[in-house]
Amino acid sequence: MNLGINGKKALVTGGTRGIGEAVARELLAEGVSVTITGQSEREGWWSQEANCSLIACDFSNSVQLEVFCEDIRSGQFDILVNNSGAFYSAVLSEVDVAEWDKVMAVNLTAPMLLMKAVCDVMGQRGWGRIVNVGSIAGIVSRSSLATYSASKAGLAGLTRAAALDLAAQGVLVNYVCPAYTETDMLASLDEDSRNALLDRVPLGRFSQPVDIAAAVLFLASDRNQFITGQSLVIDGGVIIQ
Repeated sequence: MNLGINGKKALVTGGTRGIGEAVARELLAEGVSVTITGQSEREGWWSQEANCSLIACDFSNSVQLEVFCEDIRSGQFDILVNNSGAFYSAVLSEVDVAEWDKVMAVNLTAPMLLMKAVCDVMGQRGWGRIVNVGSIAGIVSRSSLATYSASKAGLAGLTRAAALDLAAQGVLVNYVCPAYTETDMLASLDEDSRNALLDRVPLGRFSQPVDIAAAVLFLASDRNQFITGQSLVIDGGVIIQ
């Protein structure tokens, strides 16, 4: 299947590992030139890719974020994948405001500013694809996830509003909601905790980063001509129970 994105330019935040890495690799395989972000300049998988480069930026740092957004305004990006994320767990009565602010900065403020930075160029061209990576925690929550759930629910709302703002310019904006994915966060859990989560998945396995990347790839491609403002749940059936 020709996805119609060969030669285009993409920005994938949080692309050094996990879901972001999988998305970047899928885009590269389709002939897309990819810029990824991370918090370190150290070499990694991207060093072996001729059409992939890394820009180091800490999105919880407002000064770094402001400079980064200014730099990418002229980057001529056709595709933006907002994948960077921050996690924090605490019951409501114990939420630390500084941690709340950090999570909101990374999970909500940064995606908004990045969309704002690239949408003008996309609109001038009459073509653009933005995919925001959220979580099912933005739809259904659990105890101690007030901060994280609020940030991801906010990102879903931002996605819908942006889709309406940019529709007339040919820029499609969507949101994917993974559940339990084999990333560093899941790997850090003990066996009992992992098994408890796995019991909630009707398909009987955790998702792999490539499962999420496959959906992102389609939404970010020219094959997607009429899907915008939508939240695609990729959870193996978790929330339908």
